Amino acid sequence: QCCKLSVLVTCGPATNALGTGVGDREGTRGHDRMLGSQQNVFAGSRVASRQPLPFVAARSRVQPTIVAKAKLAPLVDAFKADQLRTDLPKISIGDTVRMGVLVAEGKNKTRTQRLEGVVIAQSGSGSNTTITVRRVFQGVGVEMNFHLHSPVLGSLEVLRRAKVRRAKLYYLRQRTGKNARLKELFVRKDKAAAAAAAAAAAAN
Repeated sequence: QCCKLSVLVTCGPATNALGTGVGDREGTRGHDRMLGSQQNVFAGSRVASRQPLPFVAARSRVQPTIVAKAKLAPLVDAFKADQLRTDLPKISIGDTVRMGVLVAEGKNKTRTQRLEGVVIAQSGSGSNTTITVRRVFQGVGVEMNFHLHSPVLGSLEVLRRAKVRRAKLYYLRQRTGKNARLKELFVRKDKAAAAAAAAAAAAN
């Protein structure tokens, strides 16, 4: 019995199935060295040597874009200024206008379609100005959008002006008959002639 006890004491801690001591520090250190060598191989020489990575500044894509826009802005403004039409009267919300729209028929044939309606909305500025014209045809309301400075718009004439207090006359969609009428704004002939002369002088 004493001999068996001495054998158990001299053998040290119990071993697992691989023969490595469960509490053996040498076994755990060897295992850590093996894992560390594998990580260094996969990570590369810089991680293995623990050298700091060089700092690489990110490329800025904002500055070239700003420079390009700054160079193109005057050209775009000049191109839009050339497209402005000076032969059109001043349009206000609520005006009843008569337009001549060019309609293409075939390859080399066009005709002028006459349209009449009330301007209920206006949006955009410069060459991008658009107007919305509403008319009632056989009891059905029809709204059309036109570019004010488009070459498709052959002619534009203001028939009547109305006194309104809104920028969008969308409430006319729910009204029919006499309820859809607008209060007409009468302009004196002398004031109209003065306004037309001022517009002609500004155009010239």
